[in-house]
Amino acid sequence: MSAPQYKSFKEEIQSKFHVESLGFTPKGYPNPGLHYKLTEIRTHESCRECGNSTYIHEYKPPRIVRGGVYLGVPVYYEIVCIRYECSVCEVTFMKEYDCLPFWHTVTSETEDYIIWSLGSKTFTLLAEETHLCVQSIANRAAEYAREEREIMLCCRYKYLSMDEVYIGRDKDNSHVIYWVLNDISTPWKSNNIIITNTGRTEKNVIAWLKQLKHPEYVEAICTDMWQPYVNAIVTVLPKAAVVIDRFHLIKAAEESVNAVRRSLQLPKSAKDAMKKECAINYSVIASVVGRTPL
Repeated sequence: MSAPQYKSFKEEIQSKFHVESLGFTPKGYPNPGLHYKLTEIRTHESCRECGNSTYIHEYKPPRIVRGGVYLGVPVYYEIVCIRYECSVCEVTFMKEYDCLPFWHTVTSETEDYIIWSLGSKTFTLLAEETHLCVQSIANRAAEYAREEREIMLCCRYKYLSMDEVYIGRDKDNSHVIYWVLNDISTPWKSNNIIITNTGRTEKNVIAWLKQLKHPEYVEAICTDMWQPYVNAIVTVLPKAAVVIDRFHLIKAAEESVNAVRRSLQLPKSAKDAMKKECAINYSVIASVVGRTPL
């Protein structure tokens, strides 16, 4: 008879531990959380080396494992495990669990909760809910991003877009800018392919575009008017059409007209009238361009 296949640690503990509830402290009170004590059920284990019978060598001191989030507060498992010793070869060992890697302090439920919440909650809020440090949340997000990136790079895309996102300044007061490559083949949903802060120079963009597994399917890339982006597209995807983002076109036109208006030697009332008329024209242009497909 094959061993049962568990889908989560919460399901596995029902058959492998004695579960004791230690209490629940709701959010808003000091040290909130849902606490359980798990004591490993004693079983007749055979030696991993020689197959002979074993006996209990010791009960290990409790270790705390984060088990997800309940009503906005972390779930804690205080686990008491058994170390077995062979009666013949004196080898000691502990049982392993399907849904909790050896000596991990985070269950699969917590890992899943972090991944599912990344798009809607900040790292700080997730750290508060799971009682992990912000760096631990960031590490799990980065690992998930690396896995997803490999999947996204293997897809076949028809239309792409690239741009940069300004985040702010780091502790050294340097600008933090992320380069983003999106799939816009589906008009109502943009999918992120690459998000990176390794740089947005022509050399960096060329290196990232070369990682696309099926560049031959790309027909057009939407971007701004920054020349390094255009050069990178022409270098890696020479058959793809370069489409300038409509937002940047309107912005460039507005800046050019405003520069001319400011340079004119006219009364203030005349300049104000021109400014108002230009604003009306930009809104009309934006509405027309917004309805125009790529």
